[in-house]
Amino acid sequence: MKQKKSSKSNAKTNVSNINRSYFNPYETSSSTNNARNAARRNTARSTYNGEKRKNSLRKIDTQVKVESKKQSGRKSRKTVNKKNAYSTPKSSQSTQIRRTNQKETLMSGQRRMPVRQRKPKTMNKSQQKQLKARRQMQFRLKVIAIMCMTVAVVWGGISLKESLIKPSISHQTVKVGTLDTATVLDGVIFRNEKIMTSEDEGYAKYIVAEGEKVQKDGIIYVLVDEENLATSTDAKEEVEAQIYNEAENKEATSNRQDERYNLDKEVKSKFEEFYNNRYDSSTSNIYTLRSQLDSSVTSRTDLYTSEQEKTNQELIALKQDIEANMENYQKGKAVTESGLISYQMDGFETEDAKAVIDALDYKGYSKYRRAGSVATLAPSYLSKEDPIYKIVTNNEWYVVTYIDSKDDQWTQGQSYNLRFDGISDQSIQFALQSKKEEENRIQLVFKTTNQIGKVLGLRDVSFTIGEEAHSGLKIPLEAIVELNLIKIPAEYVVTVNNVEGVYRKKNDNTEFIPINKQSIEEEIYYIVQDLTDLTKVQLHDTLILPEQEKTYEVTESEVSKGVYVINSQVAKFKEVEVLAQNEEYALVKYNSKSQLKEMDKIISNPKSIKQNQLLDDMKIQNE
Repeated sequence: MKQKKSSKSNAKTNVSNINRSYFNPYETSSSTNNARNAARRNTARSTYNGEKRKNSLRKIDTQVKVESKKQSGRKSRKTVNKKNAYSTPKSSQSTQIRRTNQKETLMSGQRRMPVRQRKPKTMNKSQQKQLKARRQMQFRLKVIAIMCMTVAVVWGGISLKESLIKPSISHQTVKVGTLDTATVLDGVIFRNEKIMTSEDEGYAKYIVAEGEKVQKDGIIYVLVDEENLATSTDAKEEVEAQIYNEAENKEATSNRQDERYNLDKEVKSKFEEFYNNRYDSSTSNIYTLRSQLDSSVTSRTDLYTSEQEKTNQELIALKQDIEANMENYQKGKAVTESGLISYQMDGFETEDAKAVIDALDYKGYSKYRRAGSVATLAPSYLSKEDPIYKIVTNNEWYVVTYIDSKDDQWTQGQSYNLRFDGISDQSIQFALQSKKEEENRIQLVFKTTNQIGKVLGLRDVSFTIGEEAHSGLKIPLEAIVELNLIKIPAEYVVTVNNVEGVYRKKNDNTEFIPINKQSIEEEIYYIVQDLTDLTKVQLHDTLILPEQEKTYEVTESEVSKGVYVINSQVAKFKEVEVLAQNEEYALVKYNSKSQLKEMDKIISNPKSIKQNQLLDDMKIQNE
């Protein structure tokens, strides 16, 4: 009986031990319950999401089961020890363990249910504000995430489109070439000119050549008595020969040896000069030598004549008589006004060219175009009223032409270069004096005072306006683009870490902006303005020198023509200076500003190309 009682009391003791020590057999029941309640409260406070709360409960149940197994092991060991101590029957021990397990299972279920059914704890205002702030932050983060995803999708779509639709380009190599930009026209020349006629009869000897200028009262031709003049000329030559020979025979006793020696030396130098130019294809050196020798002979004759004046006065007197008679046999004719002399006439000469042009219409112009052949004046024998020569009274001359109204590209008052066929390889500069519209035509009147001597005998002419052939770097006209270049003083450009740039002041902040100069001219940097990138220097930006506290507002810019060069993997803009152009091509020249040179590769259709664009972002058609 005592053993059974003790056995019951032991069982009660074990049960009570199990109840107060679920996690730790050595803890009191109150401490165990407090630990459990604290764990549940912490779990409820730290988790506001239902899913996290379930996960926390599952962890607690798992820990309870683990501790239950551990406690079961301890209980079994204690039961064995008590059995040994009190000799408890085996059936009673198993019954006790079964009851303990059932009780633990019941306690575990009862423990979970209050946690699931617990209502949220009432929060104070501070906690409510924190919760509201967290929810607002979560909302903002969601909006930002959505915006970032939208931007990423749009940017990805644009990038995909650009990668699929690359700009198609063609390129070509720059080479030296020529370009004909001249316009060929027909015209009529007008001058202030007057025809002079003969007042006497006789043979004429002309002194002034074609195109020479004479002053007023200057002799232009001489009327000659041919027979008597020839006889007197022969007699004069015989007398001069006698004087010459006698002077030569008395060379040793002459008192003018130095003058003789200088004349001989001069003749010798003339022959040496001719010999040095003997391979010249021109015959002008022959005529030059002849003229120089005639002058030397005349000088020597005059020297000999002066020597014989004392020793042979009879010969000197005879020579003077013959020369006086020769003057009677030839009569010089002088001009009444100064001007240029010409011996060509076509019958359309006028003394007032401007008045004729003012009254000229297309019908009269056509009449001048159908002018007959040009007659040559200066006859050897003159009759009364015969035309002898014409005199051009001033250097002004005009070229009149007609063009279609649709071809009008000329500006009144502007200067143009005209080149006349068969006259000269050089062009003559004219000013467009007037333009007059007549039905569907336009009359152009060009005026100049240059090189009139070359066109004294011309009336109907064909000419070109502009240069017939320019030489330079030949490029397609569509390859030329225009960019806006900003001007920056060189003193505001600084170098930081081997990078050229400027300091820009914006909103009380100073920042360093790298620049990519296009060119430098007279202490001015020219950089390309990129309106798509506001981080670059733009017009109306304020530049600053921090050390000197100087500021400069960017206000100056200019439009520059250039091409995109793709010698490397990047499209580089290079300025060009156009010399001439037609409908398809342009000729540009090399200078220090553009640096475009032969064999550069340029983009011939750069409409969709940007500065410094990579070659990989382009689709090259001619490769």
